[in-house]
Amino acid sequence: MGFLEFLGLLFGVAGIERASPQDIIPRENIIIHPDRIEILLTDLKIPLSQPPKAWAPYVPESGSMDPVADFGDNILYIAGSTSEDHQNLIDHLQVGDVAAYEMEDGAYIVHRIYKIGSDSQGRYFIFLGDNNAMKVDKYRVRDHNLKWVSIGVVY
Repeated sequence: MGFLEFLGLLFGVAGIERASPQDIIPRENIIIHPDRIEILLTDLKIPLSQPPKAWAPYVPESGSMDPVADFGDNILYIAGSTSEDHQNLIDHLQVGDVAAYEMEDGAYIVHRIYKIGSDSQGRYFIFLGDNNAMKVDKYRVRDHNLKWVSIGVVY
């Protein structure tokens, strides 16, 4: 990362390119009706044997994902319905995707994947909150800690 990019992230200067989440929902699965929007969780871009589980909690007050998600917004998540499907979902995660991981104390953290690496214990993910000025999360998140993958935010 260059010095100007670092300053842009540190001070929130517009125009800094960040890795974006991948498109998991095919466009034809988003159906617009006059009174509602329907999102079909079948035939996703990541192959799953069964439709995934879905979750849409409110964002708590933390500020770490501003301006993408703030207090009271609804982040839409999916998780595999079977352990095999969930592992397949995790195997397809990329830098830029937003996911929820569970810490040892049971708390959930929702941040963007900043880096994917491996060590003697296997694959790990490093996360970063969009508003955390390049201060990455201190945990090496393992597959078993990843619980939900974001597919969108409703404001």
